[in-house]
Amino acid sequence: MLTWLKHLGHRGKHPARETSGTNSSNTSVPTMEPLIVEDSDIYKAIMSFPSGSAGGYTGIRPQHLKEMVNPVIGEIAETLLSEITRFVNNSLAGLIPDEIRPFFFGATLCALKKKDGGIRPIAVGNTLRRLVSKAAVRSIRAQAAMMLQPNQLGFGVSQGSEAAVHATRAYINNLPEDNAVVKLDFKNAFNLLKRDVVLAAVQEHFPGLFPFVLAGYSKESMLLFGEHEITSSEGVQQGDPLAPFLFCIAVREITVRLTSELNIWFLDDGTLAGTKESLLHDLTQVMTRGQEMGLVLNPSKCEIISVSQQVINAVRSKLPGAAVIAPTNSVLLGAPLGSNATDTILRKKLEELRRMEQRIGNLDTHDALYLLTKCLSLLRLTYFLRCAPSYDNPILHEYDSILRQIFTKVLNLTLEDGQWNQATLPVRLGGIGVRKSSQIALPAFLSSCIASRELVAAILPEHLRDKIGVQDQKFIDGAMIWDNLTGSETRPAPPNNYKQSHWDGPIVENIASTMLQSVSGKDRARLLAVRAPHAGDFLLAVPNSSLGTRIDPQTIRIGVALRLAAPILAEHRCICGSEAADRFGYHGLVCRKSEGKIARHEEVNNIIKRSLTTAGCPAVREPPQLCRSDGSQKRPDGITLQAWTDGKQVVWDYTCASTLADTYLQYTREEGGAAASFRESQKSRKYGELAHHYMFVPIGSETLGSWGKSASKFLKELGKRLIRVTRDPRAASFLFQRLSAAVQRGNACCILGTRPSSEELDEIFAL
Repeated sequence: MLTWLKHLGHRGKHPARETSGTNSSNTSVPTMEPLIVEDSDIYKAIMSFPSGSAGGYTGIRPQHLKEMVNPVIGEIAETLLSEITRFVNNSLAGLIPDEIRPFFFGATLCALKKKDGGIRPIAVGNTLRRLVSKAAVRSIRAQAAMMLQPNQLGFGVSQGSEAAVHATRAYINNLPEDNAVVKLDFKNAFNLLKRDVVLAAVQEHFPGLFPFVLAGYSKESMLLFGEHEITSSEGVQQGDPLAPFLFCIAVREITVRLTSELNIWFLDDGTLAGTKESLLHDLTQVMTRGQEMGLVLNPSKCEIISVSQQVINAVRSKLPGAAVIAPTNSVLLGAPLGSNATDTILRKKLEELRRMEQRIGNLDTHDALYLLTKCLSLLRLTYFLRCAPSYDNPILHEYDSILRQIFTKVLNLTLEDGQWNQATLPVRLGGIGVRKSSQIALPAFLSSCIASRELVAAILPEHLRDKIGVQDQKFIDGAMIWDNLTGSETRPAPPNNYKQSHWDGPIVENIASTMLQSVSGKDRARLLAVRAPHAGDFLLAVPNSSLGTRIDPQTIRIGVALRLAAPILAEHRCICGSEAADRFGYHGLVCRKSEGKIARHEEVNNIIKRSLTTAGCPAVREPPQLCRSDGSQKRPDGITLQAWTDGKQVVWDYTCASTLADTYLQYTREEGGAAASFRESQKSRKYGELAHHYMFVPIGSETLGSWGKSASKFLKELGKRLIRVTRDPRAASFLFQRLSAAVQRGNACCILGTRPSSEELDEIFAL
């Protein structure tokens, strides 16, 4: 029954063609120059597919293409890329045989449920068709954006939705009594738009793209839903990368003719504002011309924002049943325009976070922490914070309080306020990256105002342009708060003042600096170490076993606790006989009988060896022909089988120092990574004679994650070579993440190994 209902829903969403004056299926391709793309364009288009993208009914996924054109494969990958480029150019020229056209432009339907209970059909086309569309989008994006803005912000316009929200809020805040704002909603717009209109618009404005669009949309599309085959003769496929552009360029004929002083469209969401007369005129235009194009307004879902009953009644004569919304309760594109709407949306966000608190405990610790830092803490809130001046809203502190509860629940830690404040700093400043919404709200809003200022000025009528951006009172108040938080009157200047990071950076850096100045001894050494480059890379690692970056729960918990100086174990007698096994785990990191050091040593060296081989410089472990000059017969950890630089092979030896050990504290409380650099210098002296014939590289790390100077230099060069060979810009990051995870696994083994029973230690390095 459910399948049958969904099938009927899709039938309604994809109607058969009605008789019209123009039969686009008989349209011939005029003589014109089609778009032409290069190999580099196609490579970028392939790499732009999100990981895990579906392949459509053919089963060929974008990931397959990514792997097949990987330069690591060699010449065959280059040949394949050239052939794919030739195929794409032929497709852009419309040279698609009739017998494969239905399959090439067909798609598998996926039914997504809307919030109102309706169905949103998403067409998952085959990968090659989507690749051609992606290449076309890259070619015409800039030109199309210039043509469509400032009225249509749904395609190719950076911060388009934010600009629409800021402009509409400015208008509502200065709304005359006899004016109104009207939000328009169309019925099933993407699927009912007449294809004749689409083809005519593309042919007129983007003739180079016309052959491909004609081939795809001049005849019925074959859509598959389960065992059912549905034909679609109207609309553009939601799921086709070209669909937003095709819709926008088609409805441009309507948007450019409207006379309201506020005329904003984001795809099929229209917002008009002005006098009663201008609104009635524009509504007539939209309804009349829209119906000719296949677009029909849904009055019951339209909204009127006004304080004048006379204007409301006049607009309702055109839109019977339209909802009347108070200015303070108004919302646009999911962002609040009024204060009441801000509170309402924030309360909904609170409820979502509370539900997440109940569910996240079912996940593995690493998965849960990664989702918390990358998705759940702020990603779902960032758009709201950028659009709404909510930096002084007390509900954000409630949100942060729930976030703290989730964080401590996931990691099973008890945190004091200072430790929680450190956890909310970015990883690069020694935090965990669980950012506070109350801390992000201000830089998010300020940067959004500046980034969208020029576009908002183009949208608004001239008499309101002095009330936006840096002239807006909320911006002025927020900027003054920012001055106080940073202790500086030097605000971010062009061209970087539109970036959120340039407003957020000074705030968190001031917090981190104050935190560092308020401590001494071991706490100072700890803060300096965890702020060192790559010290927290294990926190950035995607939980992926095949990449070697999945970390077991104990290691994640202990790694975070060490960064924050949070208790790990109860005080107990160590297996070495000492009663000094403290609750922070520091004794375990230096105890000679604790397990973990050998396993860490082996894993780090194996990662380096495998990475060298991948980079095209094979290596072997513990070369028997090389020994130290002190007569100890100890050998270095590895040597490359070919020259690395200057005709010399690399010989390396790894060592790990405890950051907070009394031996190194005099160095580590002054500079992050000082203990690792000290151990590197010792290694260099012990293997000094090898430097005459080899390039000896001591690789030193610390238990809190920082690296010595020699290690940093060598690993960065190794990372560059990995990127060069694999053509994967993430290769260097993956290297440091694997190494960082290995160090933390060693820490966990060392600390847990102080207990009499350590059955689970074998599990830590098994991953």
